[in-house]
Amino acid sequence: MYSILNGFEVTFTKNDKDKVVAICPNKCGWRIYASGYNENKVTLQVKSIKGLPHECPWSFKNKSANSRWLSKMFKEEIADHSAKEKAEEAVKGSCAKQYAKLRDYCATLLQRNPGLVAFIVTKKSQLCKSPIFKRMFVIFTAQKEGFVNACRLVIGLDACPLKGIMRGQLMSAIGRDANNQMFLIAMALVEFGLIDCIENKYPGVEHRFYVRHMYANFKLKFKDKHLRDLMWVAARAYLPSYYESKMRELQTVAPEAHA
Repeated sequence: MYSILNGFEVTFTKNDKDKVVAICPNKCGWRIYASGYNENKVTLQVKSIKGLPHECPWSFKNKSANSRWLSKMFKEEIADHSAKEKAEEAVKGSCAKQYAKLRDYCATLLQRNPGLVAFIVTKKSQLCKSPIFKRMFVIFTAQKEGFVNACRLVIGLDACPLKGIMRGQLMSAIGRDANNQMFLIAMALVEFGLIDCIENKYPGVEHRFYVRHMYANFKLKFKDKHLRDLMWVAARAYLPSYYESKMRELQTVAPEAHA
């Protein structure tokens, strides 16, 4: 830390648990010596420092300012990819280690929540001793009973991509309760998207896209407020004729946006 803040590198001629000696690599005479000050020798105390003031020019290259130091000091600000990964692991924990605990997590859920359904699907690999995670499904007892006893007999499905190193899709089954509020029925973590699953299991079924996600891509290229309003008015249309009229208007105003 001292060498980084003062802008010069140091060379360790001795670096033990209870004794450290560092000098300036430019051989200007700067030298620092520290050793343990108590019987346990856990904490080091500076015993001598020579060559002050240190007059070597500021160095913009310092091996001490590595990715480990950067990830510790600038967890939120740092842009360096390696340091960012280490900072995220320090804050959130190792993703691989968390996935390895999923079986224990499901076993605990089954033990603590009678009637719950939870299972994990894995596959064996010749390249890895441990099984590779493929998908996971969880539905709590309260979710099952709540849907059967207090929800309308309509189920909506949604999915969002995971941006971690494992990727995959987080899926959810959503119901509507008596107050017309969303009610979470079940959750699943899978390797494929919702569209692929629906087309394989239920070919020809109607599929609707979330307009908010569509507009997020739309506005990257078309930022005009009038185009935005036309898109949302068409999305909220109840009558096919009204929807088609707004889409024709959008095509007239901006053919590229309509396409």
